[in-house]
Amino acid sequence: MPAGKKVRKNFISLQMRIFFLIIIIIFISIAVETFFLKKFIEEYIIASEGDKVLAIANAIAEDPRIIDAFQLSDPTSVIQPIAEKMRKKTNTSFIVVFNMHAVRYSHPNTERIGEQFVGGDEADSLEGKTYISLARGTLGVSQRAFVPILDQNEIQIGVVSVGLLLTKLTEQKRKVRYILYLAALFSIIIGLTGGLFLSKSIKKSIFGLEPHQIAELLEERNAILSSIKEGIVAIDREGQLILINNNARQLLSCEDMNEKPLISDIIPETKLPLVIETGKEILNEEQIINNKTILVNRIPMFSNGSVIGAVASFRDMSEIRKMADELTEVKTYIDALRAQHHEFLNKLHVISGLLQLNKFQKATDFIVDIMAKKQEISDFLLKNIKEPSLSGLILAKINKANENGIKVTISPNSCFPLVQPEIVNSLITIIGNILENSIEALQKITGKDKEIILNFSEKEDVMEIRIKDNGEGILDSCKDKLFEYGFSTKDSTHKRGIGLYLVKKQVELLSGKMEINSEKGVEFFIILPKKMLLYK
Repeated sequence: MPAGKKVRKNFISLQMRIFFLIIIIIFISIAVETFFLKKFIEEYIIASEGDKVLAIANAIAEDPRIIDAFQLSDPTSVIQPIAEKMRKKTNTSFIVVFNMHAVRYSHPNTERIGEQFVGGDEADSLEGKTYISLARGTLGVSQRAFVPILDQNEIQIGVVSVGLLLTKLTEQKRKVRYILYLAALFSIIIGLTGGLFLSKSIKKSIFGLEPHQIAELLEERNAILSSIKEGIVAIDREGQLILINNNARQLLSCEDMNEKPLISDIIPETKLPLVIETGKEILNEEQIINNKTILVNRIPMFSNGSVIGAVASFRDMSEIRKMADELTEVKTYIDALRAQHHEFLNKLHVISGLLQLNKFQKATDFIVDIMAKKQEISDFLLKNIKEPSLSGLILAKINKANENGIKVTISPNSCFPLVQPEIVNSLITIIGNILENSIEALQKITGKDKEIILNFSEKEDVMEIRIKDNGEGILDSCKDKLFEYGFSTKDSTHKRGIGLYLVKKQVELLSGKMEINSEKGVEFFIILPKKMLLYK
């Protein structure tokens, strides 16, 4: 809904509108149905009664007794009893037999016998035609059938007319209308009950909200989603996209897309289908999408105890990386200063002692030797390790190691190029945690020289990182759990077991590989593709 668009409010509730709409539809449909059904049945009654009187007339016209009676001097004496008996038996209004002069030989009213047939519609029957007509006779308006009477020589000798008064037809129509109206009333009652139930059910299914309230909620939801800094994506059980906010569109570079695309088409390496399958959340995982490092949280959506979809929230790590880099650099510098403080404090004590003993030349030689070594390490890092943050980290770790009597050797052929800013923190996490683990492992050892060897090799397509110490190594029982979150071989009351877990995650994030050799001490061998590190 466009921002600022006013939602029109209705004075009649949704439930009443649905109810009234159902009532109107029911009334119109039943009225139309009743009208056409009544008309059809009335026409059917007329047609069926017409067929009935025509069949009776044919039966009488072919009765031998009727035919033979025409030869008598008084045909009425034979024809009248037969006609009356048949009329009563068939429940017709009249059966009139008359001769070729239209003189009646039978009639329900005996006083009419011998008189001319009345109605004016008998002319065609005297010419040998069989038909049904509607006319007014002595008994009233009736539907009557005319059938010629033929003798043995197929010569017409008279006509039989069987009729049904319109009053009887009207009575049958009235009965039919009564039944139809009763059925219509019953249908309306059922329809009203169903309409009331349906309207209540619909209102309940939308939590009792009116359309304008739903529209307002939708507008508020869209405004909230648009204002959230994180990108939000939701999918249904089939993996189709059902919700995506503007920030997600920008982060995923998918402003133009189909109405309901599959999430796998937008994010090929998404784990949302896995979340739906397992019903378990995946939190704080980094993923590279469109050459951007994204921090993703994936949570399943439940309804009535079953998974109906999943929602993912993610944020571009560039801002977080900037803050993390700044904090990391500050921490690195603090660690370096702290280590240098302890180291130089000890060396100052040595110089002070030499000066007090008047050993001025030895003090001078000691100072020159210290400066040469420090300058050598600084020059090497400055020349071979192009990334300043990484140089600072290594220098801080060297100072910390030296303070604890650990020698750190960097291979003379080591080099590391300048990398993308968003990758720096990942490299610091990988190298910093491994060096910290090596230093802590060597602190426990006594009685032998302790050493850490670093080697950075730049190949054609990959960067190789080797960090080796000559500690006690890793127990076989611990190798499989080494990278699990919270697992640690150290005894401490502080929270442990996170460093190597983060190392593994960052290596996977950079599409790298890692091997561990623990035959003599511990050696970490990491291979990272250069396409993930260097500027495009």
